[in-house]
Amino acid sequence: SIHKFYDEISSVLDPIFDPVNNVAYGDFLSLQANAWTENGYDGWLTGGRGSYNDYVYVRDALESSYERTTAKTTYQWTVRSSLGDGTRSVADEQEGSCVKYGDIVYLQVNNVNNRWLTGGRGQFPTYNEDVYTYNALGSSYEEFTAASTYQWT
Repeated sequence: SIHKFYDEISSVLDPIFDPVNNVAYGDFLSLQANAWTENGYDGWLTGGRGSYNDYVYVRDALESSYERTTAKTTYQWTVRSSLGDGTRSVADEQEGSCVKYGDIVYLQVNNVNNRWLTGGRGQFPTYNEDVYTYNALGSSYEEFTAASTYQWT
């Protein structure tokens, strides 16, 4: 049943998004890809992967003991009102305040500092189809030219 699965995945990815409660700045979310679920797979967004911590995938968080333990925090995303200084342990300036519909949020992966979800990236042949976890504060290009690619509504 869905409740059994929710209990199982919650114990692995805890804390996980609870759809009954509001989302607040500073909360951890785990984001599930519905298309995967409808096809019988348990696909969750995972970031901060690869040797440079910049790859993003949809994977089964329960697939292996490695995913359930070592990679557990790659499935957790901190909701932030701003980029802050990039340190995961620093509280968001709006910590605890509810995110409102239409607010711009930043999603920081919880396994490494200075990595946020960035989308609409890529060059030929993908043209703005790529998603990564990059350091939004790592260069003037990321901080200014690509700033909007880190903003999610």
